[in-house]
Amino acid sequence: MCPDCVNAHELLRNVAFEGHKVRPIKHFQAEDYEALLKRQSFCSQQYHEREVTRFFCIDCQTSVCQICIVTDHKNHTVEPLDKAADGEKAKVMAGVELMKKKGKVCSDVIREFEQTAANLEANTTAAKQKVSQAAEQIIAKIRECEREAITDLEKTRVSRMEKLNAAETQVQSLAKQFNQAVDFANNLVQRSSSSDIMQSKQSLQKWFEDLNTTPVPALPVSSFVKFVSTAEPENLTLGFVAAIEADLHGSTVEGLTQDFQAGVEAELVVCPRLTSEAQQKYHVEVLVEPTTDVERLITCEKENADGNFLVKFTPKVPGTYNI
Repeated sequence: MCPDCVNAHELLRNVAFEGHKVRPIKHFQAEDYEALLKRQSFCSQQYHEREVTRFFCIDCQTSVCQICIVTDHKNHTVEPLDKAADGEKAKVMAGVELMKKKGKVCSDVIREFEQTAANLEANTTAAKQKVSQAAEQIIAKIRECEREAITDLEKTRVSRMEKLNAAETQVQSLAKQFNQAVDFANNLVQRSSSSDIMQSKQSLQKWFEDLNTTPVPALPVSSFVKFVSTAEPENLTLGFVAAIEADLHGSTVEGLTQDFQAGVEAELVVCPRLTSEAQQKYHVEVLVEPTTDVERLITCEKENADGNFLVKFTPKVPGTYNI
């Protein structure tokens, strides 16, 4: 207000402005802002402007005053505005809890991305070390092969990191939206008037529904990277880069449902589902744990099986094995 308005409030305090409180904006405190946000709204209908909207019309979904009830909204279903807002607060808080749960899902996925990125870095570093060790056996003549292998590894790492970073950015953006929805809803419930809550309920509910139906991106790549050394002085080769992308997870293992018996050789068939070109340089390595309970573990390419691999081992004791 201007100084004249302040003087008018002081002069007419007991006539027209009873109960009004005047305070300089620079002296506002938290409770003053909260009282300002929760102040009662006046009716927008012509000739009703001095009436406070203390009711809510269920039929028209709008706040109304006492005069509206007996005029424009006669015979409509009307209830106190605070009661209607209390019911809507419960829906808002239910949406808040849903957003919190979705936010936690995002946090868990982000941690999984970060762990996969760390494993990818560690595995890539270990693979690069093996590349260098193999290169030392044939020194100068194989340096070109060394550079090619490291380039392949680096391309694999860079490609996957780009996918991981892009997916993580998407999840972080989605998590930010969930947090924004939670903050907005909390502020609406805690600081806004009942009228504001009722006016915002439909858009807020639509916001919650849109966010709730937004899928959280899954882990796009695997962290598996390994260098398999096949260094031989005769052919001057180091080996090849073995890397599993996410789209190779469709590989299957046949024979897992059999009853493993102690002392009886078990057979499994690994089906990598690779192209003919990839089969020529693919390496299959099988580990059966606990290793102390297994003997004679053999992995070999199955004859006439289109690139499938046969795994044989003999359990020493009956029980559960991780393969």
